[in-house]
Amino acid sequence: MEFVIVLFGEEREVVIDDVNSGEETNKVIEVEAGTHCFSLAGTRDFVPLEQFFTVVNTSVLNPREVRFEKKA
Repeated sequence: MEFVIVLFGEEREVVIDDVNSGEETNKVIEVEAGTHCFSLAGTRDFVPLEQFFTVVNTSVLNPREVRFEKKA
């Protein structure tokens, strides 16, 4: 297993590979190794709208960071 943390200024549900994951932003999430598409559920008031990352060689203490920002 691999680990990511999706960072955003507020709590949102994380969408992974176009599926609501049931996981929340700003918490470490366990994912399968490989390339994944990350986004956020709810209002589309963030950028970028989605991000693709290959997740390998991570750990709970060193997750892959995926960062979204609030639109100005």
